[in-house]
Amino acid sequence: TWYSPIQINPTWNDVSAHTMEMNLNFVSSMPNSKTKFYPLAGLSYNVFKGFFTGHADHLNLRALYEPNTNVRTVWFGVNAGCGFEHYVKAFSLFGEFKMRVGVSEGYNDLNILDVALNIGLRYNIKVLAPHKLFSGVRSRYLFDLESPD
Repeated sequence: TWYSPIQINPTWNDVSAHTMEMNLNFVSSMPNSKTKFYPLAGLSYNVFKGFFTGHADHLNLRALYEPNTNVRTVWFGVNAGCGFEHYVKAFSLFGEFKMRVGVSEGYNDLNILDVALNIGLRYNIKVLAPHKLFSGVRSRYLFDLESPD
């Protein structure tokens, strides 16, 4: 995920961030239902860059960073959350709550570093499964396999 650059005035300027993550979804569905629920778990690699001014520093970040310097932090995280998906014909409406847990820089404490709520509409494309491409003729064609006498 590439986040749009933002200004968090007066403490941070020119903030940009990106995350690479890999998640597993354990999908469960109820019989005769078009809705699926899933917990998720995964790993993430996170990068945060910005110019730290030091003004209105309510989190006491001056203990970690010099005022008026460019800061770049990198950390690994563990993702945990849950989601749902509801199918309507070829579309599905989905929602997901996810939090990222990691070790906070400078304090070495395990904390929730990021929380996200995602919602969206997805168009599902149907593709032919690979095993159906190579399943053989399965009696679709009549062959005379008996040898003539």
